[in-house]
Amino acid sequence: MDNKKYSGVCSFLFPVLFSLAVPAQAVDLGAEAQKPAEAITQGGEAALAAEQARAAAADEGEDVNFSDVMANPDDPALNYKYARTQVRRGDLKGAAATLERMLMINPALDDIRLFHAAVLYRMDDLGESKAELETLKGASLPPALRAEADNYLKMIARRSRLLTASGSFTVGASYDSNRNSAPASDEVMALGSVFPLTGLNKRRGDASLITAANAELKRPFAANSKNELFLSGVYYRADQRNLTDISLGALSAAAGVRLRSPRTTLTPKLVYDNVYLDNSSFLQNAGASLRLDRRLSWNYSAYAEARFLDQKFIVTPEAAANWQRTGSQQYYALGLSRIFGPSSQLEAEVSVGAKDARKGYYAYDTLGASLRHSWLLSRGMFLLTSAQLSRDAYRRADALVDPGTRRRDTIMKGSLTLGLPGSLAAKSLKNLTVTLGYEHLRDSSNITNYTYNSDKGTLLFNYKWEAGIW
Repeated sequence: MDNKKYSGVCSFLFPVLFSLAVPAQAVDLGAEAQKPAEAITQGGEAALAAEQARAAAADEGEDVNFSDVMANPDDPALNYKYARTQVRRGDLKGAAATLERMLMINPALDDIRLFHAAVLYRMDDLGESKAELETLKGASLPPALRAEADNYLKMIARRSRLLTASGSFTVGASYDSNRNSAPASDEVMALGSVFPLTGLNKRRGDASLITAANAELKRPFAANSKNELFLSGVYYRADQRNLTDISLGALSAAAGVRLRSPRTTLTPKLVYDNVYLDNSSFLQNAGASLRLDRRLSWNYSAYAEARFLDQKFIVTPEAAANWQRTGSQQYYALGLSRIFGPSSQLEAEVSVGAKDARKGYYAYDTLGASLRHSWLLSRGMFLLTSAQLSRDAYRRADALVDPGTRRRDTIMKGSLTLGLPGSLAAKSLKNLTVTLGYEHLRDSSNITNYTYNSDKGTLLFNYKWEAGIW
């Protein structure tokens, strides 16, 4: 074949092969599939922090040491402050003992009895908590304390039912500076050659509307049992303003049991997820997980988790080769957390995992580490920070990208979330939490297609609810 004919064939074949190797949007669909689960997890962490911050706000006050109490053991005010200090430090059992001692000396301390009932409630000793509150029915309490006592009685009645429901609704918005994950080099590799980004493949920022809801049904094995069955469901959706073909959605369900002892919680569960891309089912997960949480001391706890998923990737108009990603995924993690005083907790985690796929260039092994810190501020506010580092090693080279190179990614992510309780504006909004979030992501790869960075900001409004059914 002469040079002119060869050149003509290449000029025809390269655009065709390039279009096969590079989709209309330069998006890593494997990473997109993980985003709904990541968002749901972050929402759960924020909800837990909000609950802890609400409890901490109720316990705010001056710290008192045991030596101060020993110097004046019969001072009710000092003992009360010491009990609140114990609660802030997480020593509920010690606080209950302090309050019981005070009530033995003077049973007429109604405010102390109410606080004792609250501590017992937080210890899940609902029977004793209710007995203390019933004792207060004939007492002359100020209106604020009477309302608090009545509220605890309502919560005990709700939690004492055999079937309870809880959940939340979330609405908000986010902006991602590089929503289509365009390479930082402004170039893309196909068939071992590098081409400049053009058209829709260039970096594009975009805003999205976020809506989410979750609900959980719980039923104890028996009355007052700490072991329970649960069934939960989550709905999540992020509708892009401009890049609508990468709008994401997810429906998730889980069923399992929580087996509790004084220091240990074991949670086996079955899970199912359906992830949507531009309103088309994109990924279906079915699997199981097992998590063990163990309190080592008042300020140290540890956990271990194993998860297995059977993943079915479904062909869509935007992902004709999506079936090639189908295969199992395994994940194993160990974590350790430490409480630093009443308002600060740090958690460290290491993890390993593997993704199998029908095509080896979508299969990889991963190793990760993360640090998460929660800081409970005053008046129910909180601040969450996290840093994550992971390394993904793919098992085969992708012939349509670079036939001689197996992909290696190093992913770094940092995030910051500020939570503001609705009670700052009005007491009637105590179940509302507003979160402001920022996230920076950098993916460094040995293949230019997958080296990119982005900055993301979010504003979310979350309303929590709880109800007893029967």
